Amino acid sequence: MKLWVAGIFLPVLHVALLFLGPLVLGGFMKSLPGQDRFDFHRDVVAVLSSLIGIRNYIMAPITEEWIFRGCMILLLHLAGFSKTYIIFVAPLYFGLAHIHHTWELFHAGGGNLSAFKRAILITGFQFLYTTVFGWYASFLFMRTGNIMSVIAVHAFCNVMGFPDLGDINLLFPLAKKMTYIAMISGLAIFAKTMYPLTDPSLYGRSLYWT
Repeated sequence: MKLWVAGIFLPVLHVALLFLGPLVLGGFMKSLPGQDRFDFHRDVVAVLSSLIGIRNYIMAPITEEWIFRGCMILLLHLAGFSKTYIIFVAPLYFGLAHIHHTWELFHAGGGNLSAFKRAILITGFQFLYTTVFGWYASFLFMRTGNIMSVIAVHAFCNVMGFPDLGDINLLFPLAKKMTYIAMISGLAIFAKTMYPLTDPSLYGRSLYWT
């Protein structure tokens, strides 16, 4: 397999396992690409034509991964920091980089005390979510040594968003059961394949994982 194909396809395939439940749910709800409730112009063209869409799905994955993985990890590695520190501590800065959403949410919510509390709650959750993602992205980058891997995974995760199973109660019992099975199976397979699908030998030599 060509290195650039492996560098994009395998990491996205791996992280997609985390979203297996929502993907199965989307299939039952007929909202996946090619299904009845999916509209290419509305769901793709319109989104990627907006400034927010360009920011979320193109610019953010490229710039954030270039800075927080491509640059920061290289500097920390050359400075002699351990893999553990780079994977688990450095991503805290990535999480903190999303704190600015507090101000945006505060004003969007009306600028009152209730809006402030809601903004803090949402931002706190975003900090946790982005930090956990940062752990995985740092691990992935160090294993693959490929910046395209983390950019592709970041873009995919932004498209999927935080797993939302809110529509699961609309399904008939068998479909609901299958969705839950897919969610649990996806998590298990993701954990089981974390090292095999990120094996440095699949991506060429990695500077960070020797």
